[in-house]
Amino acid sequence: MQGQTNNFAGEEPAGLSLPQQTTASGKRGAAIFVYAFTSFLSAYLLFQVQLIVSKYILPWFGGAAAVWTTSMLVFQILLLGGYVYSHLVCVRLEPRAQMRLHLGLLAVTLLGVLSLSVIWPSAITPAVSLRPANSVSPVLEVAVTILLAAGLPFFALSTTAPLLQRWFARHASTAGTYRLYSVSNFGSLLGLLSFPFLLEPTLRMQTQGRLWSALFCLFIGGSAWCACDARRAGGALAVDVDPSAADELSPSPTVRLLWFLLAACASALLLATTNLLCQEVISLPLLWVLPLALYFVL
Repeated sequence: MQGQTNNFAGEEPAGLSLPQQTTASGKRGAAIFVYAFTSFLSAYLLFQVQLIVSKYILPWFGGAAAVWTTSMLVFQILLLGGYVYSHLVCVRLEPRAQMRLHLGLLAVTLLGVLSLSVIWPSAITPAVSLRPANSVSPVLEVAVTILLAAGLPFFALSTTAPLLQRWFARHASTAGTYRLYSVSNFGSLLGLLSFPFLLEPTLRMQTQGRLWSALFCLFIGGSAWCACDARRAGGALAVDVDPSAADELSPSPTVRLLWFLLAACASALLLATTNLLCQEVISLPLLWVLPLALYFVL
């Protein structure tokens, strides 16, 4: 990639004195840490909230296997919406507008989490008053409960990985950005495996929800800093692309459709496998996590 400095490699801008270079290097190091920590925390919380909310409402609907399947469907739709949001924000808006829009989303989400933390046992563990008396349409009721408890926070978390990787590219080369992607993947896997083996056996559901809410507030702070940093960096990424080759680099509609269908097949197989395990054995977080972790690793 041309026109971009690989700051991971330790190169310093020409013409700066040693103290200035040291200060600039320190600022870049601090920025890299904040981006990496925020990306890790967002991925960790993203997978944790799915397990906490689904486990919490599972007894409300008789422990049915369909609770997890419905939950996964809702969360995947929200995840797709977060990715679409991130793409449109980066493509359509200037850095200043990106910062304002995303800070607005973070502010609304934080206000919602703080408000529900006061009303409910925790922000993501709904009050018992929301428990349906007679589950006439459990699928719809599960979806509504999840959207009320975790819809907006999950959506905000789902926007983080693509947005931060795009913004972080202003500080590092393409290789550096992919390292941030690796940090996010590690956070996702840790969020999955820590729940059934560490958090679920040791903490009550309300305590898990309160701990998650506290970490989410920390995530909001890191995301807000990254948004402001992206505004300070300004401008588009310095990537030299031959305009005549743009059409050749763009995938055809057939290839785009194939990508969509392959991703949909993988998601459908994950849901079908998990649903079968929960129906034939028992519906519990360990059987939710193992197929999802395998799906994630592969």
